[in-house]
Amino acid sequence: MHDRSTVILAWLAFTVVMLVIGWVLKLVVPPAHDWAVASIGRTGAWAVFLAVILACAVFGYWPRDAAGRMRRLPTLR
Repeated sequence: MHDRSTVILAWLAFTVVMLVIGWVLKLVVPPAHDWAVASIGRTGAWAVFLAVILACAVFGYWPRDAAGRMRRLPTLR
């Protein structure tokens, strides 16, 4: 197993990385959201956001073979 200092260092590194990601998102997301609302409207911005989330979910839950490659969906013939 890992010793205590390695675990503490890993948790500390994880926390720092998450805080940096949060800081970057707070800088990037509001201007991007304002731009999207100004260009395609609030409903359009939500539709694009939900479409991206749906695409990520489909990609993440796509069936995979033993090697981890994405399988083709079965076809009806």
